[in-house]
Amino acid sequence: MGLATAQPSGKVVRMAEEMDRLVGDSLTAYNEAVEKIADEKTPLVKEVGELERGNIALRSELKRYQRIVDEGKAAVEKMNTELLELESQTQYIERMLEEYLSKFESRIHLAEDQQFKPALSKIRISLSDKPGDTAGRFEQYGEVLGLGIERQDESFGGYAFNGKAIDSEGMVRSGKVAVLGPSAYFVSDDASTGGFLRFHSGTIEPGLAELSADQLSGLANFVSGKEGAVPFDSSLGDALALDASSLTLMEQVKQGGIVGYFIIALGVVAALLSVVKLTDLSRFSSSFPGNLEVIAAKARDESVDDAMAVSGAQGVIREMLEMGVRNINANTVLLEEMMLSIILKRRPEMERFLPFLAITAAASPLLGLLGTVVGMIKTFALITVFGTGDPQALSSGISEALVTTELGLVVAIPTLVLHGLFTRMVRSRVSVMEQIAFEFAKIASSKESQPAS
Repeated sequence: MGLATAQPSGKVVRMAEEMDRLVGDSLTAYNEAVEKIADEKTPLVKEVGELERGNIALRSELKRYQRIVDEGKAAVEKMNTELLELESQTQYIERMLEEYLSKFESRIHLAEDQQFKPALSKIRISLSDKPGDTAGRFEQYGEVLGLGIERQDESFGGYAFNGKAIDSEGMVRSGKVAVLGPSAYFVSDDASTGGFLRFHSGTIEPGLAELSADQLSGLANFVSGKEGAVPFDSSLGDALALDASSLTLMEQVKQGGIVGYFIIALGVVAALLSVVKLTDLSRFSSSFPGNLEVIAAKARDESVDDAMAVSGAQGVIREMLEMGVRNINANTVLLEEMMLSIILKRRPEMERFLPFLAITAAASPLLGLLGTVVGMIKTFALITVFGTGDPQALSSGISEALVTTELGLVVAIPTLVLHGLFTRMVRSRVSVMEQIAFEFAKIASSKESQPAS
């Protein structure tokens, strides 16, 4: 059986042909594109190669610049570190120079302020006007160092210069100032006064602790550059000034003012009354008679005169025994009352002036306190006018306050002691007299009074 072959239809044939044509066109377009790409690839590859080489060169250049930048940063950091170190050293040096300036100002003798103060004040003003000018500040500090070296050179063996000082009368005197070690001396132009220079409150010029005339001649020779004996005072004149400022008793009393005079008047009166009181108490004997039984027996058997003759008593005790002898036959209570009446009669005389002494001892400290208050009021009034910068102006009020307190205690303490002593003496004598009265009344009331064998 034979196979039958099917013939394609015309539509399929056309489609196949169309496909062939499209494939052919595509191949042609592809080949053309491949040829075009091949033509364009060569210059692009060359350009890419050139760009790659340029990129490599740029990267190499970048690394070189980066290395330069890193080296620059390291150099800057090193310079910053060195700058910080230099700034720290500069600040340290400036602090040291400032400390030197401060010590130079504070350690020079107060008499040398006249020599160096103008230059130092000018330097201080220049430093305050140049807070950010390091070079200018160091220039000023250099001047300070120059002044210090100049002073150091001059201080070997001492040196002298023209200056001023305030004498003991408060007058400003011109003359020569000589600095020798820690001491400074002054001699006036007319050589009439001189001595050690020391601090004087409230003035620029130093005070003068004056020397005696025999010491002044040697000091004048030394200050003028000649040979002369110079006194030395380890207290730098303070001992002389203290000795000169020592007050006598009358000067202290004068400083106490009216209150001080009143306290002293009380003290004088208390002292006089104490002398009178001692005289009074000496008349009141405190001896206890040992023969009361004999006296009582004589009073019973003989007479009053015989009994008093054997008593040997004096003063109030004699008066009291005489009262007992005259009333020997009275009952015990009445006899005691009679004898004690003598004590009561004479006791005011024994105790006179004691209240005044007690009042003086109590009032004197109060008067001293009053003077203290008055002096402090005066001091505060002076502070209102002069301020607190001048202690010498305040010394009068403070002296009055302290002197009156001192005077009050000086009067009160002895007066209090004397009052206690006198009170004790009075009580002792009254106690003895009361004991005598009781003993005599007891003996007199017995059935018999036996004489002492």
